Amino acid sequence: MIEEITMTKGDDKGTIESLISYLEEAKKKGATHYNMRWSGDPMWAFKWFETYRTKSKEEVKQEKIDALEKELNSLKG
Repeated sequence: MIEEITMTKGDDKGTIESLISYLEEAKKKGATHYNMRWSGDPMWAFKWFETYRTKSKEEVKQEKIDALEKELNSLKG
């Protein structure tokens, strides 16, 4: 399962430093991967950067358990 961390439009400068800075900030938030894609507009093309992390089956399972426990507790109370 993929958890999106950030999504941003690429900057006008397109400098390596700005990309490194962006990726370092995303890494601090837990990102492990990124995708870069271009907008589909031929007139005003720009790039999108998306950072994300993949969750293990155990993490997904634990999140479901936690959500169900929370729902059960709210129904009890």
